[in-house]
Amino acid sequence: MNGEIKAKTKHGEITIDQLAEIQPGMALIMQEVAHRYYYTYYAAKGGNWKLAAHELKYLRVALGVAKVTRPKFTEDLTAFEGEYLTPVLKAIQKQDWSEFEAAYFEGMKGTTRQGTSTFVLCCPRTRRRTCTLVPWRSFRGRKANERSATLLLV
Repeated sequence: MNGEIKAKTKHGEITIDQLAEIQPGMALIMQEVAHRYYYTYYAAKGGNWKLAAHELKYLRVALGVAKVTRPKFTEDLTAFEGEYLTPVLKAIQKQDWSEFEAAYFEGMKGTTRQGTSTFVLCCPRTRRRTCTLVPWRSFRGRKANERSATLLLV
């Protein structure tokens, strides 16, 4: 053995270094987060609180993956969860639309307060049902509004 630790799969062997290289980057993870956040909103708006809770749960799972694969973001992601996602979850548990909507949009505004980040996920609230990763510099000086909303700087 040459000192490399290898894992065996049904397709062959893979080294630990190869496994580390294929871990998802923040762009991929944040795209998942943005979609889940977007779906959470429309599920709650439609009165499907169970689906809203499901989407928020798996949004948090995606953030957990980010914390493991990109540990330098752990502190910021944990703070974001506590400050912005917990109120959204509480509103879902109460099935309170007014509280939910306020917490949801506060979460979007909260992302713009962290000016040290590189990227921001933009989820348009009208017409398009997609979220895209765009450079943070594109959003400097802008405020979240009804037409486009930012989610989670990374």
